[in-house]
Amino acid sequence: MNALCSYSFVITIVAICVGRDSSEGTIEYNINTTSALYNVSRYANAIYNKEAPNDTSSHITVNLEKTPDPSHNTKRLNPLRCRTGPVPEEPYIRPCCDYYYDLFSSRWTDGNYYLTTFLERLQRWNCTQLHTECERQTFSFTKFTELVYQRFCNPNELITSCISYIRDAITRYQFLDSEYSKQSNWTLLVESLNSDMISWPDLLSPCVQIALFDRQDGGVGRYLEIAEPFVPYCGLQWNGFDYRTATEKNVSPWMAMNVGCKAGIGIGMLVMGLGSLFTIICNSIILYVFGTARTLKNSQATYKISLAVADLTIGIVVWPNMIVMQYLTFFIPRSMGSVILRPYIYEGSNYPFDKPNVTYRYSGGSFTDIFPSDYSQAMGFFSNLGIVVSVYTLMLASIDRLLAIAFPMKYSRHRAEKIAKIVCVMLWLLSCVFSAVPIFADMNLRYTVLSSILIGATGEAALILLLIGLVVPLIITLILSVLTFLSSRKHARNRRDIIASQQRNHAYERDLERRLARTLILMVGAYTFSVLAPVCCSVAGLLSTTTTWSDPKNLNLAAANAYTTSEYLSVIILSTNSIWNFFIYNWRNKAFRDSVTLLRKRINSKPGFRHALIAIRRLISMARSAKSYTTVQIRRYSVPFLSTSMSNNVATVSSEVYVATFQQRSSMGSVNVLDKECPVQNPQPE
Repeated sequence: MNALCSYSFVITIVAICVGRDSSEGTIEYNINTTSALYNVSRYANAIYNKEAPNDTSSHITVNLEKTPDPSHNTKRLNPLRCRTGPVPEEPYIRPCCDYYYDLFSSRWTDGNYYLTTFLERLQRWNCTQLHTECERQTFSFTKFTELVYQRFCNPNELITSCISYIRDAITRYQFLDSEYSKQSNWTLLVESLNSDMISWPDLLSPCVQIALFDRQDGGVGRYLEIAEPFVPYCGLQWNGFDYRTATEKNVSPWMAMNVGCKAGIGIGMLVMGLGSLFTIICNSIILYVFGTARTLKNSQATYKISLAVADLTIGIVVWPNMIVMQYLTFFIPRSMGSVILRPYIYEGSNYPFDKPNVTYRYSGGSFTDIFPSDYSQAMGFFSNLGIVVSVYTLMLASIDRLLAIAFPMKYSRHRAEKIAKIVCVMLWLLSCVFSAVPIFADMNLRYTVLSSILIGATGEAALILLLIGLVVPLIITLILSVLTFLSSRKHARNRRDIIASQQRNHAYERDLERRLARTLILMVGAYTFSVLAPVCCSVAGLLSTTTTWSDPKNLNLAAANAYTTSEYLSVIILSTNSIWNFFIYNWRNKAFRDSVTLLRKRINSKPGFRHALIAIRRLISMARSAKSYTTVQIRRYSVPFLSTSMSNNVATVSSEVYVATFQQRSSMGSVNVLDKECPVQNPQPE
């Protein structure tokens, strides 16, 4: 299959290089609406942005036929026909308009598709879609995009909306005289703007952004747009920056956010960091306890070890990956593409670059540049592996508990322990194969970035992967847990009869199985609670037609922003499942609790640990002392001198008491002097 894909790709490149015309064959691109978001060719993306394709992992369907090239069928259109000049040849104008309109509508969230470029191209080609867009304004989601539509559809409305703000800005920065700026028209005003001298808050103003685009040295090829839909709490962020700002100030989505958005993302990253730390510590303790304590050796311990290893993978890989993804999505500067080399006509450029002394650049900021394909595939593999192993381990442990409760006389603990070891090894091997399927399978199934913290499988077979890897085993586990609970109540009388007959040894074993079953039910309940939020979010996304970013015509911005935030929180809730098992074991299992206590005592007895603990305490003490000293200084210089006693030349503080706090800490103890009223001498006038 890989050889066939490589062969098809080579045929495509050869066809492009030799410039096949319609009599020799056509290139058919599969860009239907159902798979447009993830399966549109990377090569088509490169053609749109006029750069060489550097990612051959995208889906491309090549169909060489001995038929003429139809001029009104976008699925059979050779995109090279749209690059013959600033305006395509007459027979291909309409199909080129249809092709680029569909391409932008499905991939505008990919990072390197600009609304200004899109509308300018429709305007230059005289496409009928421009009139439709001016009436509908499909992408008018923010104030900036609203002004972009005014710029191309009704310039007079743009001038009316922004000329007052631009005049005020020019007056404040003294670009022009106040009286002269009042008499200047829009063209003179925008030409007087200098982005190097404008502060960052003003550069974030939509009027300033569109005015800088309207300069003589601005426009397409000299402008950077950042459209980021996956911002939790705040929703879609869409801004535009001129050439100097884009190349000199390293702009990023983070720089364009308000304080509330930054605080929400910062708190989220802090929670993820703590989640990773707690997950690693808790599951390391679980592995140590169940791996060394002889009293906990049973089949359930084997399943718990397997589950702890899967959770440890979440703590080592998935939690940190969420932090890295947010850093790459929000903090990494978005840059323009490479410089367009001359001559432009030789490169097949469809931009009217008519200024020889001006440097133009391709569109930049693509998600494929921010998230390399190899990184997405690796993180998707480990994320899927942890989920699959966890849910199937719970399913196998539920089967083991059901057999132990329902058939106590036939159940053998030693045989069950051996079976558990074999089954867990097979589970890990099969899970690795299952999680690697999107990496080596056809491009209809692959790991891609789904949100700012989530990498998952997408494509036509993604739903099948989700059903097999999560939904089906989770439903089976819930059914087994209910059956185990019912069976446990049914055999309660039998256990009491065994205890009454003084078969203490067997009674202890049966009681142990009952307690293990209840512990497992708690584990399944915690896992179900963690999975419930993302499952409900996914179902809502599938049922709703207004939250899909790839369908902008039906997109409801408020609903899509709410869905993005709920998806963000649900993924965090799902990942916290890797921590709950430690607390369940510590609560339900006395032997586990005793082993943890013994482990803590052993660690505390280590000299190195004691020295490290003492050093940490000293650092905390120094931090507190520095904070107290700062507080004293602030209070000292904030005392108002409201009245003066001439007899003793002492100022009396009448509004507040001068409070000095002195803390002297030592190994012998601490001395605190609090609420001491201090007379302050009146300073002599100079």
